[in-house]
Amino acid sequence: MENTMENTPVNIFFNAREWFFTENHKNAGSRSFITDFMGNLVESYCLGNWHWDWTSISSRKLTLAKNTRHIFSFWLNGGENDRGNETCNLTIKFDDDWENRYIYKLNRNYIKYTRYYKGWYLYEIPFTTLDNEITEIGFESMAAYCMILPARETEYYNNLPHDEPIADVPQRHNMIFSEGYPRDSHWSWKVFKKEEKSSFGFDVREELFSRIDIDSIIEDAIQEAADDATDELADILREKLDELR
Repeated sequence: MENTMENTPVNIFFNAREWFFTENHKNAGSRSFITDFMGNLVESYCLGNWHWDWTSISSRKLTLAKNTRHIFSFWLNGGENDRGNETCNLTIKFDDDWENRYIYKLNRNYIKYTRYYKGWYLYEIPFTTLDNEITEIGFESMAAYCMILPARETEYYNNLPHDEPIADVPQRHNMIFSEGYPRDSHWSWKVFKKEEKSSFGFDVREELFSRIDIDSIIEDAIQEAADDATDELADILREKLDELR
């Protein structure tokens, strides 16, 4: 039996045309052409929504050499929500053995990406076929949108400028929002791109407002008003009781 474990890994690249929505899941998403971050027209898959609908796509069944190292490459955008309770996984199944499939979590930095550029993460996932021959690769998403684009060899992107994702935000940049992030959140792109800076390096007014817990203020105001109304009503009742004596 040929063993190529020590040889150069075999590259597998995402090709949307050869993928399909799986059965027994809600088909929340679509396959379509988009213009990617390099200005190329490429075919992509958009998966998921903000609800609890499981959506998954799968490759066709691949006949791969046994005991061989492979690298599966693709670009990913999104896959996170601002609640931190989403699912965004890559799965690899051998010989229809679903219970023993490989699961790779593509959200919350569980898997280190190879490159980041303008909201897109390049992933190169290594795996070995061991004594298996039939391989199926899949993506699954729930409670978050994600989009998958085809990738090429790492060297193809050497001329891309170095870029880093914005840190300390509840969710990743997402194609669903026109600016990558929701405008109605204190951590929105509008806040990230503050035009007016204070001498301290940030907009003091926006910073202060971002730290205010509006819900708590409203609850306190309602409680205070209710307490005042209760005291006033108690005084009125006492007066009426005194009159009846």
